Amino acid sequence: MNALRLVLVGCLLVVLAGCGLKEKAKKAVEKEAERQKKAKAGKEIVGRWQSAKENEGNLWIIEFTKDGKVKQYAQGPDDDAPKLHSGPEAAYALDGDKLTVTILAGKKPGPDAKPATLAVKELTDKSLVLEGEKGNFVADVVAGEFKRLNSLPTNKEKIVGTWEAVQGDGADMQLVAELAADGKLKLNTKAGPAPEGSTYAVDGNKLKIVRKDGSETVSTIKKLTGRTLATEDEKGKTSTFKKRTGAAPTLVGTWVAVKGDGVARELQVEYRKDGTYWWGSQKKGMSGAKYEVEGPKIKIVTFAGSDPQPPRTIKLLTEHRLITATDDGKIDEFTKK
Repeated sequence: MNALRLVLVGCLLVVLAGCGLKEKAKKAVEKEAERQKKAKAGKEIVGRWQSAKENEGNLWIIEFTKDGKVKQYAQGPDDDAPKLHSGPEAAYALDGDKLTVTILAGKKPGPDAKPATLAVKELTDKSLVLEGEKGNFVADVVAGEFKRLNSLPTNKEKIVGTWEAVQGDGADMQLVAELAADGKLKLNTKAGPAPEGSTYAVDGNKLKIVRKDGSETVSTIKKLTGRTLATEDEKGKTSTFKKRTGAAPTLVGTWVAVKGDGVARELQVEYRKDGTYWWGSQKKGMSGAKYEVEGPKIKIVTFAGSDPQPPRTIKLLTEHRLITATDDGKIDEFTKK
């Protein structure tokens, strides 16, 4: 009987030992899986991410480097490329679905740096969603929805859209060019739309246009941003275009003289929503007045002691261009800043 008990106990110990080994093996597998998951997430977050939100053509880019640093870039609508933000350096640590960002002073955490903890709501090879604690400045800056930025847009991608000529021969013609992603080109001037069937192609900084009649022109792209396109043709003539956003033309805004007497004076005029009008230059200062619009007429009411301003007639008002004329025939042409 005792011998039987010893056999049974021995068998039970063997079973329990086997179960213990299986449990240890299971935990080891789970631990390795979690390690691999974190390692994969760590690799996936490395790189540049562009904010999914655009604010009037301004782009916000955040970069997580391999050595654990966070860099911020901003690109305005007239910037050729993203510019590194001049703020303090920051470090990050990713632990599962938790991202910690700390502002550094030198290579160590700053004395007043409060680490920001963000929840990683989504992390794939294409998208990143971070949710931060409210009231933390660092978290407010880093939080948001992002898409991976593998490369900066090329000229071929940036040129797609509707462009309005604001300087050069095209401006005199009131040229508007619509460049589609499939290479089709539509041209419209004050004389009316051009026959359909024109195409365009972009190769690096070269813009080739083939009209319906078979004639070709090749221009050099001197500048191409989210808002401005500047070209130079084979004869050295330059043209500047502004990208249309679809917004309704409005007098409100700051206008820079590009043609007329105001160019030499670096004239700027600003029409504000509150009915005030400012004119002058950044070098010599600005003077204020009030303005009223009745149909095409702009009446300037100057303050006491200021030089009187003649009334103006709006000859052309688009999203990016303003042409005005005084009663004695003086014409000024502006482009919106």
